[in-house]
Amino acid sequence: MKRIVLLSLMAFGIACMTQAQAIQLKITVDVAQMANPDCWMNQGVVAGNKVYIHSGLCSSDPQFCSDSICHQGSNIWQNVVGNWGLDDGVGLMTFEGNNKWSITMIPTTYFNQPGATPYTLGLVFRSSDGGFTGKDNTCSDIFIKGINTATPTVVGCDNQAFAPVTVERTVLAGVKEASYLGGLVMSPNPFRERLNIDYNLQRKANAFSVKVFNGLGQEVVTLASGSQVPGSHRLTWDGRTATGQNCKNGLYYMVMSDGNQMIATEKMLLMR
Repeated sequence: MKRIVLLSLMAFGIACMTQAQAIQLKITVDVAQMANPDCWMNQGVVAGNKVYIHSGLCSSDPQFCSDSICHQGSNIWQNVVGNWGLDDGVGLMTFEGNNKWSITMIPTTYFNQPGATPYTLGLVFRSSDGGFTGKDNTCSDIFIKGINTATPTVVGCDNQAFAPVTVERTVLAGVKEASYLGGLVMSPNPFRERLNIDYNLQRKANAFSVKVFNGLGQEVVTLASGSQVPGSHRLTWDGRTATGQNCKNGLYYMVMSDGNQMIATEKMLLMR
């Protein structure tokens, strides 16, 4: 019972997200473009092909967050996610080929700051054991400024554009389920091996997607993507990541969208 209560409290960030717009970021690093051999992630030759992101969020004030870049004791690093040197999956990025790794996150959920406005993100990259790092050309931190604007920018510690890292920003806007869904059933929930997602679309979705996020707001797997016609449909999740790895027991979230419109969110409890 205590475990379920604690997991329910963790859900608070996603619950807030469903009531208003939420900013989603896809951050991609191309280590082949990094110029400094002391901090270019060994050009991607790392143990297990694993690259982690170690990051911090500033959400106090847009000007202050911008001015805090590279300052000692910067407020950007007061909300930090990542366990340096541990291969624990927290901040693990997805390998996309051609020396590129990416991660998709909802910052306010990822950093457990429900209701906040994300302004600036500080980040560095590392191998699973922390032996190799990825930083700017002076081996300092990298920053994503203007997350709350339509065009975030990636800069190094010198406040100049840093091309090896790119960011894609999407605004997820909540909509009423009734306008899209005639029904949505998740079963069994909690689940051990397979979870069935049964739903009935009331109208065509041109850019339909169903994604699973973990308790940090980090994307785990995409279950559906593309156009979908009205009618009854079923999806199944086997509790694995996009790369086929077993997920840890805990609370996960299904997010159903049509383009940048959020149709529905539901909690899922994996208990093997």
